[in-house]
Amino acid sequence: MKKILYMGEPRIKFNQNETNILSLIDQEPELECWFYNNFIHLIVGMNAHWGMFLFGNHIVRDCPWVDAASVQRSFVQEDIIDFVKDKINQEIYVWMNVESGGIPVYETIIRFHDIFLYGYDDEAEEFYAADFFRDGHYTRERISYARLAAGYAGMSNYKDNLGICLVWKKKSDSYKNVYTDSAQLIKRGIEDYMAAVYPFSPYKYMENTPLQNLRYGADIYPVLLTYCDKLAEGEDRLVDYRLFDLLYRHKSVMHDRLIYLSGRGYEGIIPEIQAAKELVKRSIVLRNMFLKYAAKQDRKIMELIKVKLIELQEYEASCYTRILDIL
Repeated sequence: MKKILYMGEPRIKFNQNETNILSLIDQEPELECWFYNNFIHLIVGMNAHWGMFLFGNHIVRDCPWVDAASVQRSFVQEDIIDFVKDKINQEIYVWMNVESGGIPVYETIIRFHDIFLYGYDDEAEEFYAADFFRDGHYTRERISYARLAAGYAGMSNYKDNLGICLVWKKKSDSYKNVYTDSAQLIKRGIEDYMAAVYPFSPYKYMENTPLQNLRYGADIYPVLLTYCDKLAEGEDRLVDYRLFDLLYRHKSVMHDRLIYLSGRGYEGIIPEIQAAKELVKRSIVLRNMFLKYAAKQDRKIMELIKVKLIELQEYEASCYTRILDIL
């Protein structure tokens, strides 16, 4: 038997939290409105090795088109292969942690990572899975039943394995007309992003208080500047481009958001679309410069990156201030 659940094209490919869910809902008629009302703020680690779009309590819980439930590993009495197949037969996606070292598509050292399972093929004895498998790229791969079972069993070596998350699409008649345009929500999101503050209630991340090792919104710039200094001085030897990539994706979403707003009656926003396009262009240049530094380890390149970061921050602040005046 063979069964594959729907996986579409996500609007963001950066962090598995949003990417997996956005893959399920890309055909929803109200997706644009919901998407652009959200995905405005950022949360980043002070060490510059972690970051993501800051979305509500969690995208799985707040997305109007999906529902989810957590299952402890101890609850799974049957073989994990049968458990996953049974859920997929019920139109349920299985999101769980595995020890990735024994799964070849990861190409990594042994560590644990979450994997999103959306299909199976009994003849080939393989699961269909989605994750950032290869060089940080979001791809869909096939994983043998044996490898998946071994990766699942390997999680017993970790104290906090986070259990299993079951995700399913809601019935279509349960979420009609659930979302409307909200320029005020967008405006508040941009204000919080620019102020680099712990966000207001609708965006409250996991309902925790702010942590000392996290920064928000536009503080991605000083975080990256500090990281660049540490790299140049040898204080941090992990050359990690991900926050530069996040910077680019954030500018891309904002550019598309302005195009969306201009088509919804906010004609005053049209002059700022070109400025937002310039932000996208500059962020791509920065990301590529950092990749060049990663290859050459040239301090002159790093100094230029820092200059470009400051210029981008200033240009963005000017652009977003004008957008706020229009909204």
